[in-house]
Amino acid sequence: MRIFQFFLLSLFLFISGCTTFNSIRAVEPPVGFVGFNKESKVNSLKPLLSWENPEEYEGSYDLIVMIKENFRFQMPFMKVIYAKNDISSTEHRIEIPLNYETNYYWSVRPSNKKTDDDWARYNFYFIALIVNVWMTNSFFSFTTPEFSPIAINQN
Repeated sequence: MRIFQFFLLSLFLFISGCTTFNSIRAVEPPVGFVGFNKESKVNSLKPLLSWENPEEYEGSYDLIVMIKENFRFQMPFMKVIYAKNDISSTEHRIEIPLNYETNYYWSVRPSNKKTDDDWARYNFYFIALIVNVWMTNSFFSFTTPEFSPIAINQN
């Protein structure tokens, strides 16, 4: 019985975390915990991205897909590699093939909002006995599949 109690206590102390969203929530691919179980994997170089908006909104959405690039002094910055405006639904399939084995970041916002603060983001909090991780204002992310000669004809 003590071993089971210790196990439950260990889970509580070492695996406490939560994810919150500032507005729009990523549905597919689901939000990955970067650094813990890596980004969400997709199975296509033209993945389907979907989201839900908890607010009642009947308009269209803007979408961006980005990669991190090193800038001066090794400071990463986000480079937009794909953008689509006025999407009438809450899902969109990327229309250009992305690169294999690459981490991508994406976000959406209602088309009637045009500031950088309006892009959807999430916050992830992970609390362990010794380590606390706070990832705030992070864009949604995914990783494209590994290269496979079989996969060439599937994209």
